[in-house]
Formats: sequence, structure tokens, C-alpha cells
Amino acid sequence: MRAAAPLLALALALGSLPLPAPPAAAQNLGLGAQDNGKPVDIEADDGIEWQQNNRVYIARGNARATRGQSTIFADTLMAFYRPVCSPEAIAAAAKRQAAQAAADAQKAAAAPAAGSKPGAKAAATPASKPAAAPPTCPDPAAATAAKPAAAGSGDAKAAATPGDTKAAASADPVNGGSTEIYRMEADGNVRIATETQTVYGDHAIYDLDQSLLVVTGKHLKLETPRDTVTARDDLEWYDDKQLAVARGDAVAVREGKRLAGDVLTAIVDKDQNGSSHISRIDAQGNVLVSSLEQIARGDAGIYNVDTGIATLTGRVTLTKGGNELRGQYGVVDLNNNISRLLNAPPSAKLTDGSTPRVAGILMPRPKPPPPAATPDVAKAPESTARAPAAGAQPAAPSVQ
Repeated sequence: MRAAAPLLALALALGSLPLPAPPAAAQNLGLGAQDNGKPVDIEADDGIEWQQNNRVYIARGNARATRGQSTIFADTLMAFYRPVCSPEAIAAAAKRQAAQAAADAQKAAAAPAAGSKPGAKAAATPASKPAAAPPTCPDPAAATAAKPAAAGSGDAKAAATPGDTKAAASADPVNGGSTEIYRMEADGNVRIATETQTVYGDHAIYDLDQSLLVVTGKHLKLETPRDTVTARDDLEWYDDKQLAVARGDAVAVREGKRLAGDVLTAIVDKDQNGSSHISRIDAQGNVLVSSLEQIARGDAGIYNVDTGIATLTGRVTLTKGGNELRGQYGVVDLNNNISRLLNAPPSAKLTDGSTPRVAGILMPRPKPPPPAATPDVAKAPESTARAPAAGAQPAAPSVQ
């Protein structure tokens, strides 16, 4: 089954997240400008369901939603929407609110004070005005459900005006009013693919109000042509802050270089052309930085992606082969395989009088064993007898 409907267009792009498509009113979140205005193409084996009372669209069975160059795959896709307050709706709500407040004040002024004698003139007291709450988006049926009050009753809930009816219609998604998607969910075998990366998980939630995407599951993974990121608990994307977070045994691998920690936070920058790239990764808890030749560990770390330099703090160890250095501050240049260990950060001020020292264990390279001795070939003993000279007669045997 194939349908064009306002459902999901969700992608974790580490700085490039495509816009969802609201049914009527365009909603600009500042994401994925290259996909603005493009429709969402949805396919689902088991159909697409529209629950009007619950204000949700549901696509089931090998569902797929594509917008521009971004596609999300899942067993089930859901989009939750709500009415959008038009200027007419907000004005009508403010008008009813002001009329209600005036009617309440009039009734309070007309009511006799408690304990006053009949016929006594009520003392003139200033009517107290409750603080007016800001007007909210009215329910689509709020204006049309109001019943006309008796003439001269002063009831603020009088018959709905033409403006009220127009405002209600503009907030009614069933009758073609403006709506917006505020939450999207993907469940089961979730895969979010763009031109440059793919995210895998079991469940994904995108909260548009907070511009927050959370992907969870047993085998969380983000793949790009150069990077692979895995996590145990979740992968998160904060669009407003341009932050990507991997939680729980998080590991990032690029070209033989490995960065691991309990939590990895990637800071995403955009160049003048709008292209996104990770400029820095902050690591917290059980941090490990490794290359093909060395391993560095610490309590916390900062990795500068552009320079390839990782800075570690707190119980830092540098290991290469059988050698190990221990300190409180380390700088590891993964591009040039150069490491430096200090007893404290350069900016730290020691106030307790003690000066921690860098310690280490250097293992000498074992000497190769001497080559095994090869036995000499046994030489036959030289005979002491001399051969007779040429032409000489052999000596006669002596007779005793």
C-alpha cells in the first residue's frame, strides 16, 4: 500500500535532521533545509491508519517513510499531531477570556456583602481582578458548543460569533484546519538512513517541541563512511544544541582509532556551506583512547577531531607494549603517535603542599636467546705413516 500522508521523516544525521511534514501548516524547525517543502512518501504492507480521536497516524508492517534523501524503516511508524492556533483562534480565545473576567467582576460587585443588613447600601470596594492567564488554543468544538444565553443575562458564554466559528474551523484538523506534528515514534527493526549515515535500533522517539531524538534498543549503532558509533543504552540528538550523545559502554571507531567511555558527547559544527561535522567529543567515565600502538585510560577526556589530540584527566595511564606510565593528566596525539603525561593539568594549583609525581613501569626488551651451537663435523685422525717415495723398494720385514 502506498500513500502520501504527513507521517515520519526522521533521521539522526549528527547535525542534519530532515523536517517532518505537517498536514497543512509548514513547521520550520531549522533542520535539514535541503528537504524543506518536500512531501513525505509512505509505504506499509499492512496499511496506514488514521485515528482522528487520538490525533495519530499509524503505518504498520514493514513501514517506510521517505523525504528527500532521508528514509526511516520500522515495523510500525506513528505520528502524533495537534491543532495549530491561528491568529483568529487566539483572538477569539482572548475575547472570551476578557468577557468572562468582566462578567465575573460584575457579579461580584452586585452581590451583597456577607452580614450586611437588607436595604443597606453596599460599600464601594474596588473589584479585585484575577490575573488573566494567556489565551490558549481553543478546542475545535468549544465555540460551536456554546449555547446562546438569554438576552441581558450578562453571561460571557454567549452565542458563538462568526469569528469564533471561523477560529474553531481553523483549528479543526478533520475539517481541513492547520495542524502540526509534535511527536513521532518508530518501533521494531528501526533503521534511519541518509546519504552519509545510517542509524540502527529497536525504538525511536522524536519530540519536536524539544527538538530531541532518542533511539534505543539492543544493538544500537551509527555508521558513516568513516565512523562507527555503538552504545548500550541510547543514542540521542539535541538539534537546538547541535549535540549527539551515546550512553552506556559507548564506543566510537575511526580508521583504527578507538574512543570509549560510559558517555560520549559529540559537538557538531556547521561550515559556511551548511555541512555538518563533529569537531569535538567529550568522554566521561572509564575513558579509553587507543590506536594501533598505544592505549590511554582516564576518568574523563576531550578528543579534538580536527587535530587528533585527546586530553585525559584523572587517574591517567598510558600503555604501550609492556610499558606503563601513570599520572593525572595526559595528552595523546593519535595522528603522530606521541604521548605526554603530567602530574597535574598545567592550569592546576596545588594547595595542599604535596606534589604528585608521574610514575611508570618500563619493561626492558627481552634479549633474544643465543643461537644453538651446531656440532662440528668429526675429522678423521691423520695417519703418521708416510707413503714410500716413488721408485723406492719396500723395506723387508724385520725378523726378530
